[in-house]
Amino acid sequence: MLLTRLPCVVAICLLGALIANATEVPRIAKSGAGGQLVVNGKPYLILGGELRNSSAGTAAQADSILPQIARMHVNTVLMPVAWEQIEPVEGSFDFSILDHWMGAAREQRLHLVVLWFGSWKNGVSSYAPAWVNKDTKRYQRAVSADGDDTDILSHARSRNREERQPGVLRVYRVLLYATPRNAQTR
Repeated sequence: MLLTRLPCVVAICLLGALIANATEVPRIAKSGAGGQLVVNGKPYLILGGELRNSSAGTAAQADSILPQIARMHVNTVLMPVAWEQIEPVEGSFDFSILDHWMGAAREQRLHLVVLWFGSWKNGVSSYAPAWVNKDTKRYQRAVSADGDDTDILSHARSRNREERQPGVLRVYRVLLYATPRNAQTR
């Protein structure tokens, strides 16, 4: 089921992320043989670059990295954003770093595509907020073949489906609609 939804999820994430530098909502224009990504009313070919996992954590990194990328004639940057960055305290969202990256990308005429590190990245929970990682009662861990708890959030244990899913979806929804213009209403 995940594999059948994957193209839709990728398209939604891509379109949502490209909104950060678009004057209208990006879309995929269907044609007989396929589709064309359209951004600001024009066909858009991604000439992309990707940041390393921990390269988007500070404003200083944005000010240093994005001009270098723009000089390479890249038009789109895949940038990691971690749940721990956005919701360091449960229910309290901090978009200041992401807002800075979006502003710096606009200055360089770059589009950003957000690579969301929610509960897992490469199978481990190193980018989940500390408050999630500390609360092993609400956010249960995967169990090893030997029966030992691990540091990895479990998606299979029932309490996690009830507790974690709404949290991850809530923060992702807030992230998807985040722009510097509406920062105070998030």
